Amino acid sequence: MENQRKESLERDRFHPGVPTAVLIGAASLFYYGMQPAKAVPVKAPTEGKPVLVSLSNTAGKAVQKYGEEEMRQFLSDRGFRNLTGVRLHTLRRMYLLWHYAPLFERVHVETGISREVLFAYFIIEATRDGAESDLMAGTWNPGGVKYKGATDSISAYDDCTDSNGEPIPCEFEAPGSFEKAAGVWSSVFNAERYADCKNLDIDETCECLYKSGYHTAKNHRQRAKIARQYIAYVKNHLPDA
Repeated sequence: MENQRKESLERDRFHPGVPTAVLIGAASLFYYGMQPAKAVPVKAPTEGKPVLVSLSNTAGKAVQKYGEEEMRQFLSDRGFRNLTGVRLHTLRRMYLLWHYAPLFERVHVETGISREVLFAYFIIEATRDGAESDLMAGTWNPGGVKYKGATDSISAYDDCTDSNGEPIPCEFEAPGSFEKAAGVWSSVFNAERYADCKNLDIDETCECLYKSGYHTAKNHRQRAKIARQYIAYVKNHLPDA
């Protein structure tokens, strides 16, 4: 039984070097009609504005069908601990942390930004309602990184406006794989303007990134709060190493 559980964990856990990244990258090309640049947004009936086509085989989206009890059982079967009373939103967030831990680890090693802060920025920039955002699901852009020529580009609505202040699509990086995603995100944190934001505590790091221009939303305290959740999730709920 224990061997079966470990085999299940290995199937579910994200592995950056092999099938998952390859399959998601290949699926991205399929969904975008084999067009490496400029995917055409589609209209979401409920929102009335273009959004990206979303992949269905990403970790968070794959478990969105589960209710709270089903999600609790799903995580318990994978070795998560102390789940009684934990709400669905938190259960989903803990699963994302566990699944994408290799990405946070890679970017942490390459940039010196703590895993906790990376998790918080991922949650804010790359998830919606406990699952990957359409941008993350469709392109492997984990930080809402605007297009700078590092990978392919894709258009999506975010915070860009024309000269009259009307919303227009932004151009985003579209890495398409784990390796490129880690590289693109690392290159952002390694920019010179964030040099003083490293080797600080969680609150100081989030405030420094905000003041240095990483994002315009004045929610760095919320990001710090999510970063501290990372610590609690690992200590109290994630599977023992």
